[in-house]
Amino acid sequence: MITAETDFILLIKNGEKDIHPILNWFNERKSPLYSLARLYLKDDLEIQEVFYQIIIKVFDEIHKLKDDSSFETWVISAFIEKCRELSTDNPEHASEGELLDVLAHLDHTYKASIVLTYGSEFPMDEVAYILQVPIEIVKSSLYKGIQLLNNDTVSENCKEYHEKFIDYLGRKLNRSEKIELEIHMHQCDTCQKALSAFQEVIYTLKRELNALEITYHFMDIVNQKVIETVNKRTKLKKRRIKRSVIVTSILALILFTGMATNTFTNIYYSWADWRQQEDELIRAYYTSGLGERLNLEQVSNGVKVTIKTAISDEFQTLIYYEIEDLNEENQYMFNYDGISVMTENGALNHAFNPTPLKTEEKNVFRGQFSTEPISTESETIELKLSKLLKANQNYWSVPEEQLEFAEGEWNFKIPVKKQPSTVYELGKNVEIDGVPVKFEKLIIAPTATILQYNIDNYQSNRDIYSLNIDSIETNEKIVKADIYGWNPFYYSGNPNGSQVGFETLIFEDPKTIKVHFGSMYAFVNEQKTYDIDVSKGFPQSFEYQGSEISIDKIEVGNPTKVFMTAEYSKKRSYERLDFQFNTDDREESISTEMVNMEFVIVDRNGKVYEQKEFEEMSLNEKDYITLMERHQYARYYETNMEMDIIKDLSDQEVIPTGLEIRGYQTTTHLEDIIEISLE
Repeated sequence: MITAETDFILLIKNGEKDIHPILNWFNERKSPLYSLARLYLKDDLEIQEVFYQIIIKVFDEIHKLKDDSSFETWVISAFIEKCRELSTDNPEHASEGELLDVLAHLDHTYKASIVLTYGSEFPMDEVAYILQVPIEIVKSSLYKGIQLLNNDTVSENCKEYHEKFIDYLGRKLNRSEKIELEIHMHQCDTCQKALSAFQEVIYTLKRELNALEITYHFMDIVNQKVIETVNKRTKLKKRRIKRSVIVTSILALILFTGMATNTFTNIYYSWADWRQQEDELIRAYYTSGLGERLNLEQVSNGVKVTIKTAISDEFQTLIYYEIEDLNEENQYMFNYDGISVMTENGALNHAFNPTPLKTEEKNVFRGQFSTEPISTESETIELKLSKLLKANQNYWSVPEEQLEFAEGEWNFKIPVKKQPSTVYELGKNVEIDGVPVKFEKLIIAPTATILQYNIDNYQSNRDIYSLNIDSIETNEKIVKADIYGWNPFYYSGNPNGSQVGFETLIFEDPKTIKVHFGSMYAFVNEQKTYDIDVSKGFPQSFEYQGSEISIDKIEVGNPTKVFMTAEYSKKRSYERLDFQFNTDDREESISTEMVNMEFVIVDRNGKVYEQKEFEEMSLNEKDYITLMERHQYARYYETNMEMDIIKDLSDQEVIPTGLEIRGYQTTTHLEDIIEISLE
């Protein structure tokens, strides 16, 4: 019996004669490989030929492979190349999914990069090895390919952030870049929706790949042909045949990140300490019949995990849990890695957005875990845990490789019933800081309260990126908007529509609500052009919107390096500029890449922090909620910038002759309160 991949490779390389383990291995992985082949080939006969030829190839050539660690990538590379070899320029695909049809017709590097990275979760360097291209090409192919699948056009104002999505979702951004992107994402509704659409493509691709059906006897024909070939060779050549086998599934597609649409295409995680009011909420679930007292327990390696209850509605399924370290040393919580969530209707995919709060007990952690909603009225969720994250550590500031975990096996079968929601039609029109806003619906679900509203994003001189609601108030309580992760309640029914989630009000009976607005993030169109003369000395300075902009130094070349300073003052209107450099030839294509940027941070009370001071304060913050609230309303003013100006189609040096400012991004703090009747 083959118990591990390395054992199997050694068995084949040492000359084991039986071909059947190889065939069994392929047969176990026929579905994901079949899905991969369907992106290139139009019918089963061609795909069966690929299976046959690759099995024979690895059977013959495994002895040439010097490094066992490269075996998997070697086989996958050969499989893809054989598919390409047999494919036509314009294949007719039998795939049933619309997204697969589009993916199948993309450039080879695009579709292969997407499937290998987000399907089999190969690291990008291994994808580059498989495809024999630089890793930069892989990143570019992922970004451009998903854009094509999403039929998306990127706003020039946010393009630099969208291009970081690949590294962000792959957890490859360095700390400063990650902080900068997340700061922007919290302020920019456009980028939040773009990331949601980005992940929607990945989830839809997975669903359509899983929907591809392979005939029951598909591998029988391949197996028979392989066995006949091997037997014939044995009889004719009478020699030992080196054998090999493909090792891992190419498409065990598990999604990571973040935020979700109203169809909840990605799972949203949240961790919250159960304080007294949350204990009362659980009891209310029990007494109302919305939740069943489960208390399912599993102990492994001295750690006990208890599933208290599970509540499901149209938006999500909440699983309430408790983890106790029986050695009384640590607190542990659910982690994005080492978790599997399944139902009889398929996998429930997950991303990672923690919002932990600590309990007073040093060895007990209580929290809630949110998945996408179940697809039918009642299902059984199979939850499998193999790794738990140590909670009493500042893991938002600790490098990933230094995080501490508890490993074990905790498996649960959790019965869940989907519960109904109450919908209030609002139809309330108001104006906030000159922006028309229409409140559409208030949905009170068992797990959350959802407020849907539309805004007029495009004004005469400004584009509204986001209009953020801080909280809603009833006679009984005030519930804050969920700011501790990407909002999972994105309203996709209207291009100008948004929705925000709050704690559930299912046990309230509100007659009115008061909506408290928090901030508005906008792009202001304020164009200005300034001349630059590299033959003169530096700095060269200009006035713009209450501050001085200085070109401190230019180093001409290709790329040309530009060092620029934007002075911070209380009179300054903008936080970030949207600009470009021009040359005498306005027709030539040039790009500006930001190499380094420094900020001054101003909190809601007007206190000014230098960037390093603010980052150190954030990294040393022991309370995650305080950390996120500090970031929520902070304004980030760019001050020092280092850029490269590059000629896209030429190696000639770039001589900038002008700075063209198209406008700027700015945040406005709001104090508006709107009362809405629910009767």
